Amino acid sequence: MPSLFSRLSRHAHNPLRDPGEERLTEAFATTLEAAPEATAELLRGLRLGTPPSDAPLAVTTQRRTAGGDRVDIELRYGATAAPELIIWLELKKDAPPDPDQMQRYAAALNALRCSSALALLTKRGVVVPDNTPGEHTNWQEVARLLGVWSRAAREESPESHATVLVVEFLSYLEEEELTRTEAFTVVDALALSNVEKASARLSQIVELARTEVGTRWASLVVDAETKNEWQARGKPLEFWKTYAIPEPQGGESAWPDTCWLEFNAGNDDVRLQPRDEGAFGAGASMMSVDAFTEETYGGWLTQLQALGFEYTTDGYKGEYTYLFRYLYPAELVAGIDLADQGRLLAEWVSRSFELLRDRPPVANA
Repeated sequence: MPSLFSRLSRHAHNPLRDPGEERLTEAFATTLEAAPEATAELLRGLRLGTPPSDAPLAVTTQRRTAGGDRVDIELRYGATAAPELIIWLELKKDAPPDPDQMQRYAAALNALRCSSALALLTKRGVVVPDNTPGEHTNWQEVARLLGVWSRAAREESPESHATVLVVEFLSYLEEEELTRTEAFTVVDALALSNVEKASARLSQIVELARTEVGTRWASLVVDAETKNEWQARGKPLEFWKTYAIPEPQGGESAWPDTCWLEFNAGNDDVRLQPRDEGAFGAGASMMSVDAFTEETYGGWLTQLQALGFEYTTDGYKGEYTYLFRYLYPAELVAGIDLADQGRLLAEWVSRSFELLRDRPPVANA
């Protein structure tokens, strides 16, 4: 069995795909395996059955079905050849539920002819179609049940491997924006009371930055029917503004015609590893029909990735592709005042544009 670190680190980033769901699967499977008592409590709480108390537990990820599908996690109690209970867990981080996939899993599980259960885990609030087989639950409920177990376990054996790993997994779910388990605090109350002042300050920073960027980069109207900028009323972290990519001297541009520079802000859900927070973005946008393919431009994309750019091909309604760097508002606190913070943001945007201007698309040799 490979180590935990090996299981997690083998799912590395590439320019086109985020393996966050695979890492979540391995982390969850490792926790279930290391804390069988917590696993039993979780299964009972999720109405997936009562595990045999004297049967060994085997936890397997990416279990192949007879039909060739891969189930995220299998929990097998008892002998391998004659199990007493099998439970299959399908985990979703950002992907939507797939009823057809769950139908195939249910059929394959029933064919094993033993006590079994099937469950789908999604983010809280995700609507699961009525025709989806199995128990439907969410990461918030998983965290609640594991939290109940961990609080009791910390009183009896706070330093045990099982207790520590469950507590760490709960922290991981928090970091991945899959659950909220911590209580509302004084810090939260103060944040709410100051939200209007913070929004006003951030709006001023944004305006300062946009004015400064506009002195260095020419605005661009993307098409005849679309303005070159937009901002939600009263929301400093919902806007976009477009700029032209400078033409190279003495030659044709290597950028597609349907490509432009863009400075924007919004929820970071287009990132390869989103934090579900508001963030600034700066880089190149393009119509997906002209997107750069990994096969042809993989080397160039990898070089830009090393400079902090992320290449995401699942933009708004699948129509846009982004090659962006990202900056979170908290990173602006280094500025000594609003003017300095606006300058810092403008410098970051301009630097992002310069990196792309100086490194035009290059096909693989």
